[in-house]
Amino acid sequence: MKVLVLISLIGLLLFSCTKSDIGVVLQGISFKDSAIVVNAGTTTKLIPVFKPADFEDIPVVWSSSDTDMATVTSDGMLYAINHGTVWITIKDKNSATSGKCFVTIQ
Repeated sequence: MKVLVLISLIGLLLFSCTKSDIGVVLQGISFKDSAIVVNAGTTTKLIPVFKPADFEDIPVVWSSSDTDMATVTSDGMLYAINHGTVWITIKDKNSATSGKCFVTIQ
């Protein structure tokens, strides 16, 4: 019984970190631009870069370090609210892999 549980856990860990149909591991997520400057009251589409690119369609979670400054939708649309700076993060739902973009709002 313990062996079966261990094998199941190992399989779960491998599944969460690989794209099973091609056997490739997600190596990183970054942004087209690691830092951007936008105007308050505007919207900007953030463009994540997945390494390798085969992972472009994986489920991700977007977040803002300060939602009083900016928010981001589930498809990466940034809404700049107030003047200041904020970190926008994208994270793979199935692993700890993430990337950040530093946003300055004028």
